[in-house]
Amino acid sequence: MGKSGAALRAAKDNRIIQFTKEGLRQHDQLVRESFREQVLDDALKTARARMEEELKKQEEILTKTIDAEWEERKRLFASENPVDNFFEFMSCLLTISVRVLIERFGWAYQTSDGRTADRRLNIVKFSDAVTAEIERIAGNEMLDIRHYADEVYDLYGLRFGTEEIEVE
Repeated sequence: MGKSGAALRAAKDNRIIQFTKEGLRQHDQLVRESFREQVLDDALKTARARMEEELKKQEEILTKTIDAEWEERKRLFASENPVDNFFEFMSCLLTISVRVLIERFGWAYQTSDGRTADRRLNIVKFSDAVTAEIERIAGNEMLDIRHYADEVYDLYGLRFGTEEIEVE
């Protein structure tokens, strides 16, 4: 560059920029908005990080609780003796049946003062009958449970069983 380049650089260095009042107001507004956006972004990042951390803690607690409950349930049905497992399972089924009969079919009878009536209740009779039948089945070594299910179907037309279903 020659003389004109040096003159241009010198003119550039001596340049004076003047802001109008309106220009300064717009500049200040722009700086404030930029700062506000930066503060909001920082606050959102911090809040998101806290929420993610809290969510991870809650997931860990939930996982530990579920695992502990699962182990407890496995322990309940993991007896060394299969007869104990059978009776645990049957008592669970009886409990479910009693609850359904009480809650859905109104088998519970209560006196006017809110107490349950004596042993003439249908629910007590039902429980006693189911318990007696379970003991009869468990006590008879010659009785095959598969034949028992077929017999119930032949007599009453009711069959319970399991089916394999495909899960997609």
